[in-house]
Amino acid sequence: MNFVCLNLNQNNLFFHLNGEKIESCSATAPDRARIAEQIQINNIDPQALQNITNLFLRKKGEVFCVKDGQLQVLSRWSLKQRYHWTRKERQQEVQDAVKQAMEALQAALEPHANNDAVKKVFKACFFKECGGVIGRLSKRVFDRSVVQRQGCLEKLLANDSFFESENKLQQALVNSDGLSETEHRSRVSRSFYRFCYEESRFADQLGLQYKSMGVGSGGAYKGFSRHAQPLVIRKASDEGPYGVNNNSLSSRIKRLFLSQRACLAGNSEARSEGYSHQLSEALELQNVPPTYVEYERGGKEYSVQLFVSDARSLGDEEELNISSLWRLTPRCLRGLFRFQLQMRQEIGRIREGENMESVDESSLPSGQMGRLCLKIAKKTLDPLPQLPKVLFEKAAILKFLSGDIDTHFDNILVKHHKETRTEASILSRRFVQGNAEEFTKGIFGDNTHYHLLDELLKKEDNWIFANHDGGAAFPHQHNQEGGMDGYLSGRFRCLFEVLPVCSESFADQTKAIFLNEQQNERMVKFILAQSFQELVVRFEKDMGVFNEFWSHMDNRLLFREWILGTGNLDQICRNFTLINFKKAEQQIGLAASYENVVRENLMLIKGSCSTLMDRYRLLVHHLQQTPQEPMRELFLLIDEDQIRDKVAAIGEKDNGFSALLQDVISRPMLLPSIEGGGVAPATLKTWEETYPEQIERLYGNRS
Repeated sequence: MNFVCLNLNQNNLFFHLNGEKIESCSATAPDRARIAEQIQINNIDPQALQNITNLFLRKKGEVFCVKDGQLQVLSRWSLKQRYHWTRKERQQEVQDAVKQAMEALQAALEPHANNDAVKKVFKACFFKECGGVIGRLSKRVFDRSVVQRQGCLEKLLANDSFFESENKLQQALVNSDGLSETEHRSRVSRSFYRFCYEESRFADQLGLQYKSMGVGSGGAYKGFSRHAQPLVIRKASDEGPYGVNNNSLSSRIKRLFLSQRACLAGNSEARSEGYSHQLSEALELQNVPPTYVEYERGGKEYSVQLFVSDARSLGDEEELNISSLWRLTPRCLRGLFRFQLQMRQEIGRIREGENMESVDESSLPSGQMGRLCLKIAKKTLDPLPQLPKVLFEKAAILKFLSGDIDTHFDNILVKHHKETRTEASILSRRFVQGNAEEFTKGIFGDNTHYHLLDELLKKEDNWIFANHDGGAAFPHQHNQEGGMDGYLSGRFRCLFEVLPVCSESFADQTKAIFLNEQQNERMVKFILAQSFQELVVRFEKDMGVFNEFWSHMDNRLLFREWILGTGNLDQICRNFTLINFKKAEQQIGLAASYENVVRENLMLIKGSCSTLMDRYRLLVHHLQQTPQEPMRELFLLIDEDQIRDKVAAIGEKDNGFSALLQDVISRPMLLPSIEGGGVAPATLKTWEETYPEQIERLYGNRS
C-alpha cells in the first residue's frame, strides 16, 4: 500500500495518504514539470502509517487516546469526561505515539527530502499559519523537538533563511584566524542572533507560537525553540505602550491619563531597542543582549532580543529586594527611598561584625536620633546586598548615555553563576567545519545557546548585568523642565541613583574605559551609524530619491557636517526636494510641503545625536574631575537647562571629544557608503553584514 501518493489533477497538487485524500494545493509550473508521474513514498510500519493517517485526518476539537498502540478519536461524551480525569497520563501516551509516528515519517521521507513538491504539501500539513493539522496539535501531545535538527523533516519544512543562518554561524565559529577577540565576538554575536531568531520563527510555524509575556503595557512576546525553551523577546513598534495596535488594558489606562512624552514623539521603539544594543557594542560595554530590528508581514517593524535565562531584575527579592511600590514615589520624595536603602546598607555592615561606632551616619539623622532610627530599622529591614560595582556602573552609564526615560529596577537584569563552569569557553574553542556542524546541531537541545549568550555578555566574578527594554531611549530633545510632561519624562530616568553605591565616585576601571581616544572615536562612529540608519528608514518610501542624494559626495559631506556640527540644513533639504521633484515630475507648488517633511525628519535625527553627544561630554568631564564628585551628581542631570548650562561650562574640556568632531568634519570621505544599487530598506542586512566597512567610509580618511 502506498504511504504517500502525490499526483496532479489539472492545476492542483493532490496529496493522498493511505488511500485517503488529505490535502491539495495549487501547483506551479515547476511542480507540474517535476511530477509527470505519481510520487510514491513507501516502506513504513503499518501501525505508524495508520497513526499518521489519523493525525493528518484530525478535525478541530477531536481528542486522541491510545489503544493497543493505535491513535483513536474519542467520540463518546463519557469517554471524553473520563479522559479529562486522567489527562496527564493519557497525553503522555499520545505524545509517545505521535513521536513514534513522526520518527517513522522522517525515515520514509528521507529519499525525498530535496523534492520541492513534497516540501510544498508537507508545509501545508504541518505549518499552523497554512492551516496545517499537525501545527494545530497541542504541545502536550506533539513535541516539536521531534522535528530533529539536521533531520529529514527539517530539510522539508524549514525555509532557506534558516539554513543560511546556521551556515553563517558555523563560518563565524570556524573563521577566527586573523581576527581580534572583539571582531570574532562581534561576528559570532550577529550570526548567533540570526540563527536563534530563525529557530524561533520555525518553531512558530510548527505551532509553538510567540506568547504574550503579559507584563508591562508594551506588546512583548516570547519566542521559543522547538524544545519549548524561551529563545527571543519580540516587540512590535506599533504595539508599545502608546502603539496604535496595543489593546491591553494597562496600555489603555496609560493612554487615557498620560500622553506620550514629547521627547520621544516620532521615535521608533523597535529601533531604539536596537540602538541600545549597538551603543553597548560600539563602546565595548557588552551589557545588552543581541538586539536587532526585523521587518515582517508587510513591513511591520519589530525589535527582537535574545532571551537571557535564569536572570532576575535588579530589584527582585532575591537580589536587592526593592519593592516596585517605590517606583510610585514622587521625585521630590526620593530622599525617603535613599534613606531606607542607606539604613539597609548600614544594617548589613553591622551584621557582618562592625560596631555601632563605625556606622556611616552621613545620610542619617544626626546624633542619637540616627542611632535610634537604625535600631528600629535593624528589626524591620533586610540588609542591602553588595553589587559588583564596575558592572553596575557600566549598566548605569549606558542608561545615562542613551537617555532612557524608563530605567526603573525591572529594566536591569542580574544573573549570578554561583558555580563556575569547568568547560572551556565556547568563544575560545578552535572550531573546524566538522565540530562546528556538531555544535550547531545540538545547540538548542542541551541549552548550549544559553551558555554562549552568557559569554557574549560581559561577565565579572560570575556576575552578569544586562540592560533591556530600551524602547524609551534616544530622545530627540532633553527633558523639558517644569510641567507634567517634564515631570513624567524624568520620573524613572536614572532611578538607580537612589542606591547607596551612587554616593561613591566611579571606579578607576570605569574611568580607564572611557577616558581614552579610542572611546571617543567609537562614539563618533556610533553617532554616524545611528544617523545613517535613521536616514535610510525615514526615507524608505523615497528610496530612489535617497539613493541619488547619497550618491553625491557633497551631500554626504553636508550630512556628516550637519550631524556632528552645525552644517547647512537648508541646503540638505533643498537638495532632497530638487531630486524628488525632478524624479517625480510633480508640481513645484508641493515642494514646500515636501521640504518641511524632510526638515522635520532631519531635525529628529539631529536631536537624538545632539542629546547623546551632550550626555557623553557630561560623562567624560565628570570622570576627569579631581577630586571626583559622586556618580549620583551625574545621574541627577536630567533637565534641559541643567544640561545646557553644564555643557556650555565644559567647553573644550571634554577629553578631546570636541576636537575630534571638528577633525572628522574636515576629513575627506572615502568611497560611497552605498554601492550596487542602493540600500535594501526592509532589513538593512547589507548594512549589518558590512557594518565596520560602511562606518569607516562614513567616518572619513584620517590620512
